[in-house]
Amino acid sequence: MTVIASDGITIAADGLSIYGHSEIGAGNIRKIVVEDKTVYAFSGAFAMMRPMINWYKAGYNPREVPPASGDVQWNMLVIDRDGPTLFGNHVPYSDRQVYPVTLGSGGDYAMAILLDGGTSRRAVEIACMKDAFCGGEIQVVNIAEALGIPRLEAAE
Repeated sequence: MTVIASDGITIAADGLSIYGHSEIGAGNIRKIVVEDKTVYAFSGAFAMMRPMINWYKAGYNPREVPPASGDVQWNMLVIDRDGPTLFGNHVPYSDRQVYPVTLGSGGDYAMAILLDGGTSRRAVEIACMKDAFCGGEIQVVNIAEALGIPRLEAAE
């Protein structure tokens, strides 16, 4: 239960933590992590985020996906110099994406805003207004800065 949105210049995520389908968790969580000039954005069972990042860094072999119970859902968007790639619990193979890209229960709202020319932040703000499972502090990361390349700016 998340919203993550990227317009290709920035990536933004809400900070709401939910257990199951009804209980709000304590505090805000950071769903975007930048390590080694790579951006990782995670939706779903948050406890899986670190094991999935480690799995990716180890070569993301589909036969070595960290185990989880059958009802655990997760998606991880990885952004590197080659662009965004999606991994998920249903199909743990790399799935190259094109911008704009969204994840989570608020993803449809966010995609509409991105397609209408809105920023990643604005897409997450709107999704948080409409999706009951999105909220909390919004985290925004500039992709170029995270990747260590010249900063990208939005077109006028």
